[in-house]
Amino acid sequence: MRLRLTLCYALLFVAVALVLLYTETVTLRRHFAEAQDDALLADVRQFSALYHEFGLQALAGDLRRAAEARGTENAVMVFRRSNLAVAASSPLEPWQDVSLDTPGLAELQPGDVRFRTLPVPDLHLSLRLAEACLDDGNYLQVGQVETAAPAVHHYQRLFFWVLGGTLVLGVGLGWLLIGRAMAGVERVTQTAAGIGLGDLTSRVPRLGRGREIDTLVDAFNAMLDRIGTLVRELREVTDNIAHDLRSPLTRIRGLMETVTLSGESLESYREARGQVIEECDRLVVLINTMLDIAEANAGLKKPQREAVDLRSVLAEAHELFEPVAEERGICFQLELPETLPAVAGDRRHVQRMVANLLDNAFKFTAAGGQVSIAANPVAASVEIAVADTGCGIPVANLPQVFDRFFRGEASRTTPGNGLGLALVQALAHACGGEVSVESEVGKGSCFSVRLPLAVTMQQEK
Repeated sequence: MRLRLTLCYALLFVAVALVLLYTETVTLRRHFAEAQDDALLADVRQFSALYHEFGLQALAGDLRRAAEARGTENAVMVFRRSNLAVAASSPLEPWQDVSLDTPGLAELQPGDVRFRTLPVPDLHLSLRLAEACLDDGNYLQVGQVETAAPAVHHYQRLFFWVLGGTLVLGVGLGWLLIGRAMAGVERVTQTAAGIGLGDLTSRVPRLGRGREIDTLVDAFNAMLDRIGTLVRELREVTDNIAHDLRSPLTRIRGLMETVTLSGESLESYREARGQVIEECDRLVVLINTMLDIAEANAGLKKPQREAVDLRSVLAEAHELFEPVAEERGICFQLELPETLPAVAGDRRHVQRMVANLLDNAFKFTAAGGQVSIAANPVAASVEIAVADTGCGIPVANLPQVFDRFFRGEASRTTPGNGLGLALVQALAHACGGEVSVESEVGKGSCFSVRLPLAVTMQQEK
């Protein structure tokens, strides 16, 4: 890849250089040709004025002197009569092989000037010739070797020398720059090869080789983090299923084995069947909850981002749990401000978070205790607080309360699977929020969920 890019760079450079050389060559030729034609035209006017003022004898001497000054092998000057016979000229010996004939010269009218280019075979040059018809019907020819060709050839030689040096330097520099740029891609390739062999811990370091390469490295590392999260979630779900399904499946098997071997009555079979159905229902709930947590943490199922009216959600939750509070003799309070802004999130997720927190609060609050749910705006979010006067959580257990299947000492005698708070945290993160807890043993706990305002969601869009 590095060699191909360098060769492509070199070919592109050479192509652009050749186009530039062609353009400059054409421009130089045109410039020299126009300058030489202007000089020849000035000579024609000067000799014509000299002829009209001093006559042919003065012109003949001036033609010779002018040619000798410029070099008789570089310039030629001829004065012809109206019958095209040569009346005066510079030395013509160097131009014997050049056809200075006069085709079409007689067709010129007094005052007309034309230009022609004649080849010089021996010198591999060209002669630029200006021909004019004078006012008295005679003709004047003034010619000079083209100056464009030597200058252009010199420019071309210089150009190719500069091109060669620049190409060598450019290819070397391009090789280094491409190698520097490709180093990041090679590191990504090596890391990808390691991942193919099962190493998901590798990351590509930022090499500072340019914004594009660093952006590629950041995107690749972010992808690896996402893959690592998915794999970790999968492993955790697999481990949890293997660990937590063993007990209910063992109970189901033992129950059916006991009923089958005991040979008891039909009523016993019916009772066992009901217990098996209950255990199966617990398994379904357990599996679905674990999958919901894994999907929320891995971001596989994006929650619906909508404006959620917290007042109606919390009022529905209060109405739903009020009979439970009355049955257990617990004071249940709903504390809401007069105005409560909408939050950004998924209404179903918010309902599940509130329900899980309330279920947890009622589970650990004894009769005569108190459970409250409140909501208040805090900065660019709304904080939902579910507080209880239950048994509380030891300080040592606070960092673990949101771990899957964690159950403290006080919860081991109560029904549950240790997934409720883990689900609350996963759903809060999926909605762009945070969850926290404050607790003191013997005085109760307070779980808080912060969700972003719906206005913040609109600004993000």
